[in-house]
Amino acid sequence: MIDFTKEDIEPLDWMVNEVIIRYALTPDDLVEAGIIKVPDGLEIDVTYNTVTEFKRYLYVLNKYNVCDCISSMDMINVRVNEYTPQFKTLGGFKKLYADLKKQEKREKLELRKTKVDLNLAEKMLEEYPKTKWFARIGFFIGIGLAILELIKLLIPILFPSDKT
Repeated sequence: MIDFTKEDIEPLDWMVNEVIIRYALTPDDLVEAGIIKVPDGLEIDVTYNTVTEFKRYLYVLNKYNVCDCISSMDMINVRVNEYTPQFKTLGGFKKLYADLKKQEKREKLELRKTKVDLNLAEKMLEEYPKTKWFARIGFFIGIGLAILELIKLLIPILFPSDKT
């Protein structure tokens, strides 16, 4: 399951780029960059939606171990870690999103294949008793025909006729 949307790719990649440059980011930095929108007349520190949106981004960054996310009662920020530059070099969230989509598609195909295999196995188990009886009947017919041919072969040998 993908924890972020296609619309989140640009803000998340921006955060990765900026955290490498600045070393740390706060919700105020995202508001100043215009990534998190604050309605006119509201202060940044008071806006609940700003912090909630920032925490959502923190969750994604933390889940994929892209940055160190620090959240306490009086401070929320993101800091660069040893994996951040490598993550950016490998393609960032744009590549991660594409990979996760491919994986999700593959999992759906595997699930569909599993369902088809299950249905075929159930049908095979349903047909098995009939097939088993056909095999038994065929076996007995084969044995009977073999005995009949053996008798036809042995009768001229055991009871020769005197036609000379």
